[in-house]
Amino acid sequence: RHAKEKRLIARCAAELTVGVRSMFLGIGTTVEHFARLLPVREDLMVVTPSLAVASLLGTRNVRVIIAGGLVRQDELTCIGASAVEAVRRYNTETAVIGAAGLSARRGVTELDDRDADVIRGGLERTERIIVIADGTKFGNVAMSTVVPVEQVSVIVTDASADPEEITRIESAGCEVVVCSAENAANRAARNGAREIRGSA
Repeated sequence: RHAKEKRLIARCAAELTVGVRSMFLGIGTTVEHFARLLPVREDLMVVTPSLAVASLLGTRNVRVIIAGGLVRQDELTCIGASAVEAVRRYNTETAVIGAAGLSARRGVTELDDRDADVIRGGLERTERIIVIADGTKFGNVAMSTVVPVEQVSVIVTDASADPEEITRIESAGCEVVVCSAENAANRAARNGAREIRGSA
């Protein structure tokens, strides 16, 4: 669902992580789109509890660390105490996570508390949190809060997000980036121009 929007959001978020050398990636289809679009390098390390994300990155030129533990078969994510302990071991520059719900009042929320526990563990030792979520998640509250919006650096979403909820979130001190196909094309053109000037 909303695959076009998720790809657009993932593309915008990938631009925010250029040069990052250590990263925690969460779970969900939007994060999987991000993993597909992530420019990889030999010096990049990714920690994730998602088997899907690990499989997308594991054959590419990047170091991938998968959290151990019990596999939640319906989502193909690692859960349980050993998974939480595993992701807590690593310091990362940036965390990129999805959300089942996103609101100024309850923050970033997930449907399953077991998944939320692992993501919270991964956020304990990161310097910057980026949330990627399509507009349908704004104003929704799922069962378990992962992190309040006050602790999130940037939320990347699409133009369908509720403007009033965006205003409330921004009032809490969190930046919200609203992506559109037009501004994504403009950014790509600017990046291309920089590459041309750099090679001239």
